[in-house]
Amino acid sequence: MTRLLRHPLLHFFAIGATMLVAAQALQPLLRALETPTLRVTTADRQQLRQQWLRETGVMPTDGEMRALLQWHIDEAILFEEALRLGLAERDPVVRDRLLRNMRFVQIGGPDDDEALLRQARALGMLERDPVVRRRLVQRMRHRLESQAMVDDAMLWTAASALQAMEAPAAFSFVHVFFSSDLRENPLDDARAAISRLGSGQDAPVDGDGFLLGAEFASKRATDLAQLFGPTFATAVASAPVGVWSGPVPSPFGVHLIRVSAATEPPGVRAPTLRQVVLHARQDAEKEALRIGMERLRSRYRIIDAGDALETAMRP
Repeated sequence: MTRLLRHPLLHFFAIGATMLVAAQALQPLLRALETPTLRVTTADRQQLRQQWLRETGVMPTDGEMRALLQWHIDEAILFEEALRLGLAERDPVVRDRLLRNMRFVQIGGPDDDEALLRQARALGMLERDPVVRRRLVQRMRHRLESQAMVDDAMLWTAASALQAMEAPAAFSFVHVFFSSDLRENPLDDARAAISRLGSGQDAPVDGDGFLLGAEFASKRATDLAQLFGPTFATAVASAPVGVWSGPVPSPFGVHLIRVSAATEPPGVRAPTLRQVVLHARQDAEKEALRIGMERLRSRYRIIDAGDALETAMRP
C-alpha cells in the first residue's frame, strides 16, 4: 500500500485532478476578467432625465427611466463593439470627420493622415464627437440587421398582415380650447362650459385661442396623436358625431370636441409583391437586431451609478 502511494503515476493523476478542480474553480473569475464592463453614472442618469424633460415637458416616470437607461446602455454596447471590430479605422465618414476636426484645431502639426488619426484617437475624439459616435452605432446596428434572413413563412405572414391592414379613418371636428398656461384650473372651466350647453346650442364661447386653429378636416388618428397626444386621438376616434364631448386633455390644456364627420376606411386592396417583400424584410431585420442585442448584452457587465450594485442586462 505504501509503495502504491509513492508510485509516480499516482502522483501524476493526483496532480492532474488537482489542476482540473482548480481550473474549474477559476472559470468564473476568468470569465469575469474577460467580460467587458460598462458604467452608468449619476451624470448619465441626470442627462437622460434632462433630455426627456426638454423633449416632453415632464420628468420621466420610473418605467420611462428604465427604458431610457436600456437605450443608453444599448447605444454604449454598440459603440464599444464597433471599436472592438475596428470599424472606426475602416469607415470613411469617421476618418473624414476626425481629420477635419484635427486640421481645424491644430496649426503647424503633422500633415500625414495616419498621424492625425492617431492623435485624434489619443485625444478621445472617437468617444466625444457625437457625429462619430452616432455613425459607429449606426454601422453596428446595420451590421446586426444584415444578419436577417427572409423565408417563405415570413413572406406569408407579411402578406397576411398587409392584407388585413385597412386605410385608417379620417375625422373632421371642431374644438374649444382651455389653456393650462392661461387658466388656474382649465379642467373645471371646461366641465362648467360643457354643462351649460343645451342640445341646440352652438360652441361654448368662453374658450381660449389655439395656435393651430379651432377646426380640423380629414385628420387621421395617427396625425392627431402626433399633434395632440394619443389620449386626444383616442377621444376623437370614439366620440359620437355631431355632439359636444369632453373634457379631453392634451399637452396644451383641455378641450371640448365635436366631431362633424368620420370617414369610413376604403375596402382592403391586395398588397403588391414588392410591399410584401419589404414588409417581411423589415420584420426580419427587427428580429435580427433583437437577437443580436441580446447576444451582445450577455457579454457585458453593467455597473450602475459607479457603486457596488451590479445589474445583469439580460433578457
